[in-house]
Amino acid sequence: MSLPWVRSAYTSIINHTRSNFDVLFVLAEILDGKQPCPGKVEDHRDWYRLKDPDNDRSVHDFQICPCCVQQLEAVLPSLRGVFHRSRGHHSTARVCSLRSDSKRFTTYVELLEEIAAQADDYRRPPNMYHFIELAKKLAEFPECRRDVMLPGQEWYYIPELREFTVCEDCYEEVVWPAIKRVTPIAEDFNRHAKAVAPSHVGVSCQLYSPRMRRIFHDACLRADMQLLRNATLQRYNIEQGLQAKKLDIQRWPREERAREMARLVEEWKRWE
Repeated sequence: MSLPWVRSAYTSIINHTRSNFDVLFVLAEILDGKQPCPGKVEDHRDWYRLKDPDNDRSVHDFQICPCCVQQLEAVLPSLRGVFHRSRGHHSTARVCSLRSDSKRFTTYVELLEEIAAQADDYRRPPNMYHFIELAKKLAEFPECRRDVMLPGQEWYYIPELREFTVCEDCYEEVVWPAIKRVTPIAEDFNRHAKAVAPSHVGVSCQLYSPRMRRIFHDACLRADMQLLRNATLQRYNIEQGLQAKKLDIQRWPREERAREMARLVEEWKRWE
């Protein structure tokens, strides 16, 4: 069963918006009878969309698979019918915007829970305005790919520390708010994404992890560029070394390769 939806269901029970545990059985039935969410994998589905009242069109690049919509409506029945089924988008493979392994999932669901609670409290249809605005904003740029090495991408960075590459998602979430607060170091970031490496060389985001976000916050708070530089270069060099090892072990026997890959993954968790 999808644990994030189970947690949301338990929350509704604890907050007395649900009187019993029937919703858990409903979730189990949905997952037993529905094609599972494709997650990060692009797929062709009858996607559910959200209409933007400003132009009477579906919000661009926001779609939810049938499995996630049914779980959402089971946990938050006040939102039934808010997302409409669109049968005209089979030609383009898409990913589910409400997949539980997305870092945006919690942001979306917490707002949906708030909207549903207000609809219940005031006995009125749900007001989706703030959710539509959020979905439109996040659809403007792709979700952070974390430590995936991406060739040919453009990045935000500080000119004197080009190794500290930040994707648009993390820039909007972390760096731009700091720039608006006139925060030292954050103000040094270039305002437009640019290439930092040849188009065939993969580069990854350096600001997705809690550890690096904490270091960036502390460095900005203290106006300590050396703190950020030391942490960035240490992380960057370890990342490059582990990437080289990953390529090297591709020639190893399968079992040995699997053991070494697991070891590299655990080692990277210490530094990402």
